[in-house]
Amino acid sequence: MVPTITDLHFESKSRRLFILSDIENQMIELDAQGTIKQRYQLPGVQQEGISFAEGHGYYMTDDQDAVYQIQY
Repeated sequence: MVPTITDLHFESKSRRLFILSDIENQMIELDAQGTIKQRYQLPGVQQEGISFAEGHGYYMTDDQDAVYQIQY
């Protein structure tokens, strides 16, 4: 179960769904069957948005107006 979903991103190349949860400060990666593949602890507090940039990782924002670039 994922409490408080604040954003979703579907990556078509890998067919993975990424769910952002601000309560747990986590991003959860699911495969096409809905199985949790990985949980990522995130910096900041109360994350609100995520965007992937191919070759550059992803960008995440939080309620404090911070923007993080994270390589994966």
